[in-house]
Formats: sequence, C-alpha cells, structure tokens
Amino acid sequence: MKRLLLAKRLKQFRWDRLWRVGGEAHEGKIGEWIRWWVDGKPNYMVINPPPKDRKTRRCADVLFLEESPITKAFQALGIAEIENSEKKWIEKLITLKAYEEDKARYPDLRFALLCVSWYEHLKEKMDPKLVEAAKKMAELSKNSRIDWILYILKYAKLEREEAPFRIRIPDYVQGYEFFYYTYRNLKGAEWLMFRKGKILDNKAYEWRK
Repeated sequence: MKRLLLAKRLKQFRWDRLWRVGGEAHEGKIGEWIRWWVDGKPNYMVINPPPKDRKTRRCADVLFLEESPITKAFQALGIAEIENSEKKWIEKLITLKAYEEDKARYPDLRFALLCVSWYEHLKEKMDPKLVEAAKKMAELSKNSRIDWILYILKYAKLEREEAPFRIRIPDYVQGYEFFYYTYRNLKGAEWLMFRKGKILDNKAYEWRK
C-alpha cells in the first residue's frame, strides 16, 4: 500500500461514530478500525487479535490483510494497537516494532498504527506523554521499511449543561431520574504519519454536530 493511498484511506476512518460510544470503548475502537479496513475492498480482511509476535510474546490488536490476486492467499499489510492508557503507549510501540522486524512472517507489511486516547481536560495543552510517544514513533521510523501512524482521539470533560447525552435511570421511589453523560466526550481527532524520522502527512478534525 503506497503512502498516498494510505493517507487517503485514513481520511475515511469514521472516528465520529465513536462520539456515541461511552466509557473506555476499547472494543468499540477496535471494531471501528476493523470496519474501516474491511469496508475498503472486498479482498480485505482482518485478524483480531493476531498471533503473538515472536520477540516480545505480546499480541497486537488488529492485523490488516489483503488477498493476493496471484496466490489467492492473504498477506499482512498493517498492524495496529489501540491503547487508552498513556502508561502503555511506549510498550505498544515496541510491540508494533517487533511485528515489523519479523520479516519471515510479515514480509509485505506496509504500516504500523497506534491509536491513543488523549483526555485533554486532565492534561496540559502539550501532554508530555503524547510528545514522548510521537518522538518514539519518529525514532522507530528512522530505519524502518514501513509507514508509522499515530492516531489521536481527543476527549474532553464537559459541564452538565453541555452534556450531549441524557440517560434515563429507573428510581423505584421517585419514578426515574436522569444521568448526564459528561465524562470523556469525544471532541476531535488527529493523525500523524511518520517515515524515516519525519512527519510526511497529518490531518486534524473537530467534532461538529
């Protein structure tokens, strides 16, 4: 998969669907990345989760595959980790690197993707952990044969009057009450693509109703 085609496909990722998924939504995010890939072409498929990498013995979340028109066998084109906890971002990048280095199993790998959740209301404007992850990805890409993508889902805690969802909760004494969902609401997304230590492409989005 060429870089320009990959960038075009990334612009088609429906991050906005996750606006209606509350909580940590780890499985929901994985599901959306699966949808993104399999909706691309009829000869695309995924493995979730893929086999453990043979170096770290850890599993990534999604392996993206394409059927070869010649051999009719599926070949791995991409590997992804979806991680909410900033404490694990560097660890996940090391796992992705281990998959790339396994050229015997994944000779056709074209990209590695780390999708993270950044809780803006808990952090300074420039979150050191986010900067650290971006620098580590740039470093890993320097001597890499593939493209590296950092996809950032941006969340913010809203005030009650800004709550996008009102959830009805039964109360057998008073009838019912409402819970206003204001915790970690998706407000935007941004992605950066690295190759040979440099940012080749990037795009930012803001939520609009």
